Amino acid sequence: MTAQHILAFYTRPAAMTSPGRHARLFRGLPRDVADLTRIVQGLLLHEHFAPAYGVTLSDERRSESHIRTVERMLDRLLAHDG
Repeated sequence: MTAQHILAFYTRPAAMTSPGRHARLFRGLPRDVADLTRIVQGLLLHEHFAPAYGVTLSDERRSESHIRTVERMLDRLLAHDG
């Protein structure tokens, strides 16, 4: 197997990492890691770091840390802020 085949395999989304029906949201994203990091940091808040921002999470919001698939994570993000 060539390096290209291996790279192609690992750059395709799998069951856990596929955005599913939300794939369209990824079309306009930058490809630069630093830019992507800023976007993610503007959307997500780690449950254990929330108090540093003065945020108290409900039990329901805290349970969202157990969502595993990207598609379901995006479902929740969009439910909070479309």
